[in-house]
Amino acid sequence: MTRQINITTHCWPLTQPFRSAYGRITQVESVRIELTEGPHRGRGECRPFHAYGQDVTRVLSEMGAVTEKLAEGMTRAALQEALPPGSARNAIDCALWDLGAKQAGEPVWRLAGLSAPRPFPQMLFVPAIDPTGAGEIAAEVAAPFAAPLMKVKMPGDNDLERIVEIHRRAPHARIVVDPNGSWTEQDYLNAMPVLARNGVVLVEQPFAPEEDQRLDHLPHPVPLCADESCRDAASLDGLRNRYKCISIKLEKAGGLTEALAVLRRARELRFGVMVSCMISPSLALAPAIILAGEADYPDISVPGGIEGDPQPTLETRDGLCLPPAPELWG
Repeated sequence: MTRQINITTHCWPLTQPFRSAYGRITQVESVRIELTEGPHRGRGECRPFHAYGQDVTRVLSEMGAVTEKLAEGMTRAALQEALPPGSARNAIDCALWDLGAKQAGEPVWRLAGLSAPRPFPQMLFVPAIDPTGAGEIAAEVAAPFAAPLMKVKMPGDNDLERIVEIHRRAPHARIVVDPNGSWTEQDYLNAMPVLARNGVVLVEQPFAPEEDQRLDHLPHPVPLCADESCRDAASLDGLRNRYKCISIKLEKAGGLTEALAVLRRARELRFGVMVSCMISPSLALAPAIILAGEADYPDISVPGGIEGDPQPTLETRDGLCLPPAPELWG
């Protein structure tokens, strides 16, 4: 039976600007794909990210290159060979998982061999604003929780002052900081003692991946998490003496299929696991929610900051991220 394919592009304004070492954004673009086979429809969505060399034009080109084979019944295994890791493969792979679940009458988590998804605590997010303002927000969002995980970006201005103030106002929070590979070696040496004294439990990607060798001779007073350096399952062996944790993003891995392989290899190598995402609409995040229940650090922000996110959306309750409704995905 021939599959029907529908591909659409979208632009989603943010309710407030988002700032990281990559810059400031006020909107995000996404590409959705729907695969219909008889009475069943599978959906997937990606949010191309320039730092990974992705944009909407590239996604549409890569999707176009496999449209004919998709219509003829391309499998997930064949997709891994046909496209490189990235946004296009991610969206198609997730749509194929969704379609397969609908056809089998079974949820994706069961088909993937995962535990049944349960609500899990959302990682709190504190924006990279002035230290006093960041401290006030940290105190407010952390107050209802005993030992919340709290994510703080480090774009380069007042970073350490911000962390000190956040820890002062929310001393019970477990802080995760993310320089997005922007540090120099001197930045690292200046920051690490301060972070170790101020509630930071994990530092993501201090250096650009091509500079990871710097970590061989530097102290590690706070555990490190590989983000950009962790690409796929094959990349993990080279990270073992430099990082204690790895970050899985479906956009990097090129879909749930490779993300599952990364998760399993990470457990074999005794890495801690973070499952993270970028600001995206609900359909793009839903597959990561399924995976995040297996993580030590679920870094998932349900898209309350996306304007116009279509129903059904991902939901939270009392600070917990809920599994996606079957009508949304999976």
